[in-house]
Amino acid sequence: MRFEGTVKIDAPRQHIWTAITDPTLLATITPGVLSAETIAPNAEFLLQTGFQVGTQTISNPISLRWVDIRPNESLSIVASIFFGSAAFEMVGEMGICEKGVVFSAEFPAIPRHIPRPLLHQVASQTIRTFFQNLKTELEHTKDKHFNPE
Repeated sequence: MRFEGTVKIDAPRQHIWTAITDPTLLATITPGVLSAETIAPNAEFLLQTGFQVGTQTISNPISLRWVDIRPNESLSIVASIFFGSAAFEMVGEMGICEKGVVFSAEFPAIPRHIPRPLLHQVASQTIRTFFQNLKTELEHTKDKHFNPE
């Protein structure tokens, strides 16, 4: 299962980079994130998530690692998602382009007991909302948060 796209963001490259590498900001704009803990600065984080699916709330920890970091250009992400007694990975990349952010995310191997339609629904909704929130944060509060000192 793969997701990819480009999100137009009217903000300077440095502001976009600052935002996508700020774990506190990312935790506040990512839907479903209840808490975020830094394991290794600028490298590894533990997220606790909770998603409402129908009448159920699905809670699970996610270990998020930033790898292959190219400042002001791109960063690769590996997320280990723990679902019950199983874990599976999501790999992705966010890059800064002239138009904003180009991204890809893929679940290379999904355990059999994970319902693919449910995963697709939760992932696509989370990705869409995350990028809407990132765009809003950068375009509407850029003067407030991202002025260099």
